[in-house]
Amino acid sequence: MPGAIPQIDNGKRPDDPLLAYVHLLPLPSDTPYGNLALKSMKIVMRVDWLNRRIGEVYASYARSTSVDPLVAAPLDQQMIAEEVVYWIRKTADELIGLWDFMLQAVDAGVYPTGLRVDCIGSALANHNPKITGHLAGFEVSLGVLNEVSNAYKHSFINSDITFFGRDEPVVVALAVKYNRLDRSPQFHAVTLSDVVAQFSEFYKRALESIGELSAQIKAKNGATNRGPA
Repeated sequence: MPGAIPQIDNGKRPDDPLLAYVHLLPLPSDTPYGNLALKSMKIVMRVDWLNRRIGEVYASYARSTSVDPLVAAPLDQQMIAEEVVYWIRKTADELIGLWDFMLQAVDAGVYPTGLRVDCIGSALANHNPKITGHLAGFEVSLGVLNEVSNAYKHSFINSDITFFGRDEPVVVALAVKYNRLDRSPQFHAVTLSDVVAQFSEFYKRALESIGELSAQIKAKNGATNRGPA
């Protein structure tokens, strides 16, 4: 088991104070979708919460393996790991939607009243590089995250999973499309550390991209809250 517990890098430790001028994106507070500065704050706070929960998964794993390395994963470890996957996926969805909002604002000079992509699934299905270029290099990891989180929500056969990571916590999921047994089941297994590391890199890329768009809007000083012309 790795010595260090993986964490999502949001520029702070979970218990450090949140400083608006350090940790938040310079996003507009008056848009058709409300206060995006508040959204930025909640994303940072959610990552703090996630990092604490990731630590709890590893603590549960350590307790289990200290008793018997072959013991089945305790229910609390499975449940917390599912929570982590859910909130990572939700945060990825929000960052994708936020990117598209800001991109449209830059291109049109006004804040949009509709999003072209608002989640991992719609982004991966969109083939316009102008809209989804910031996802380059993350298609595979985001696709796995999407499949695993969907399996947790919808898969009727996922309850059959009883695997336990040999060396560290592992995220596993078993799904069959539309829960139809005439389809081939898909098994996913990825270490939690990989899920966290890959999302952390995507998180940093997304913040950089959104920050650049925000700077462009400020420089143009043309976006308003009136919606597209």
